[in-house]
Amino acid sequence: MLLLATIVLVPAYALCPGPWPRLRRSIAVAWCRAALRLARLRLIVTGAPHTAGPTLFIANHTSYLDIPALASLFEAPFVAKSEVAGWPLFGWMAKVRGTAFVDRDPSKAREQYEALKSRLSAGESLVLFPEGTSTNGLTVAPFKTALFGVADPATDVVVQPVAATYARAADGTPLHGDLTDLYCWYSDMTLVPHLLRVMGSPGADVEVRFADPVRAADFPDRKALARHCRDAVAAGVATNHGLPALANDEAAE
Repeated sequence: MLLLATIVLVPAYALCPGPWPRLRRSIAVAWCRAALRLARLRLIVTGAPHTAGPTLFIANHTSYLDIPALASLFEAPFVAKSEVAGWPLFGWMAKVRGTAFVDRDPSKAREQYEALKSRLSAGESLVLFPEGTSTNGLTVAPFKTALFGVADPATDVVVQPVAATYARAADGTPLHGDLTDLYCWYSDMTLVPHLLRVMGSPGADVEVRFADPVRAADFPDRKALARHCRDAVAAGVATNHGLPALANDEAAE
């Protein structure tokens, strides 16, 4: 059913003319909701995304399931590592969606940095996963701060931290310990077996918590902005899991 929804909706999204952005958005939301429903994931939202102008959303990253969960709530392409572009099916979908691919080659850093900055300056929002990798969802890794600079203090770009967690199964069982592997995809896990297991599981709650938006101009530098965002995301993750506040590890890398 997920494959059928993808075959029908993703080409329709790709072929939808640019002058009809509302139709493109409706198609994207339809696919995201279909994916969440087929995986038996219930979306629980606290707070609201900033939509009054270009926004850099800063989120923790625990699974490929973060993509439909977040994309169903607001319109913003994702920033992803360049390897994602070569993934079967998902890479093609990411390209269609307008994903900004970032190569880790230092020689390309300046060019990519300016490209992201231009997209924000042109009024487009973006989603950044500054941990640089996915985790088990119980912790928040130190943020890599390099790309925080794309939120130019001289522009009107807003930065909003977002915490996404898979905290409880459909029957209320906390997804801690080995159970985190049911929905979180990280380390050396293989995609297809994990996806098949997700689709065969009884379901879970996906909790998305939006912190208050801030402006880069309110911070002395990108590292201070990164620390603020990580603190906000870590607090949201801890709250969603019903755990004590996570330790404030060094945000800058």
